[in-house]
Order: sequence, then C-alpha cells, then structure tokens
Amino acid sequence: LQVLHVDFLKQENAVSHHTREFQTSSPVFRRGQVFHLRLALNQPLQSYHELKLQFST
Repeated sequence: LQVLHVDFLKQENAVSHHTREFQTSSPVFRRGQVFHLRLALNQPLQSYHELKLQFST
C-alpha cells in the first residue's frame, strides 16, 4: 500500500480552524481540533492493511 497524494483540505479546514485570513501556502491547524484530510492510495484500502499516520511540528 502506497500513498500517492495527501490533500490537507486547506480551504475546508481553514473555516473550522478560523485560519482563512492566514497568508501561507501551508495548512494551519489549531491544536486539539478535528481536521480532515484526503489520501489517494495506489489501491483500495482493505481491512488487512495497516495505515499509520505520523504528525510532527
């Protein structure tokens, strides 16, 4: 299983995180709030796949 693309849904998340006015090309998330992202994978995700996400600052 390979990740082909990650979409951090910058515009959609900016509304709920109140960061629409920030002048940056990177998404800005507020600590402790839910955010959404979309992953494009090279094959459908199956129950036997193990998908791990690691975030850092």
